[in-house]
Amino acid sequence: MPSRELLAAVLRGDVTALKPLGHEPWAKVELAARSAEPLVLRPNAIVRVLAALREGTIATDEAQAWASFVRRGYLAGGLEPVHAIGIEYDRKNEDAIADVVARLDELGDDIDGEIDSAELRELEMRLQSS
Repeated sequence: MPSRELLAAVLRGDVTALKPLGHEPWAKVELAARSAEPLVLRPNAIVRVLAALREGTIATDEAQAWASFVRRGYLAGGLEPVHAIGIEYDRKNEDAIADVVARLDELGDDIDGEIDSAELRELEMRLQSS
């Protein structure tokens, strides 16, 4: 799947697209990001990730890696130098998106690294009501 399609899948909340995106040369990913329409993260994509996490179809480290990517615009741990790609948050829901993505990015940390099903539902509701 080309980089552009992988980026689109990641922004739809398809966590499984992150791994093949990581195998792409970063220059190709940057080019795809520049040639695509603006990359915008919407609440429904995050709800998809939260649901997958709650249902156990993805692991917490996968959710954290996805959140890190959509938050920072690059994949952590790459071997080549990268420039972050610009990922915008849906403007109507920007604060809620930023808060939930930041929370998912904390997964695996020593202090706030765990999330239970009640908190997952709370985060989903926050995105759905924003």
